[in-house]
This record gives sequence, C-alpha cells and structure tokens, in this order.
Amino acid sequence: MRPNDFMKAIPQFIKRHGGRVPTKAIVDHFNPHCKTRDQTAEFKEALNRVAKMDQRGSSMRGIWVLREGYG
Repeated sequence: MRPNDFMKAIPQFIKRHGGRVPTKAIVDHFNPHCKTRDQTAEFKEALNRVAKMDQRGSSMRGIWVLREGYG
C-alpha cells in the first residue's frame, strides 16, 4: 500500500467498525500491508493523521477514533 492508500483505507476501516476501533484490530487488519519498515512508518503516519487515540479500553488497549474532517 502507498501512503495515500492508507489515508483512504484507515477511515473506511474505522467507520465500518462503528467509529471506534481498538489498536489490536487496526494492527491485525493492516499488518499484512506493512511488509517493509517504510510501509510501517507510512501506516503510522497516516493513522496519526486521520485518527487519534480517544481512550483506553477495558483491557488497557487504546481506542482509535477519526479526527475531525475524516469522519
């Protein structure tokens, strides 16, 4: 995936899951698309650009929500 692909795919994924997604679900879904260090860095950058960690869930995992303008 290219950086722009992540910028499109991440909001779609979060929306499909009701607008709130645990970190583990995001990692599990996008991990196969991050085959190189560069792709991993691009994914992290895109995630932080389109979403923010809203709170910690019951298992102390982060919950991601879309930033304004991406929802």
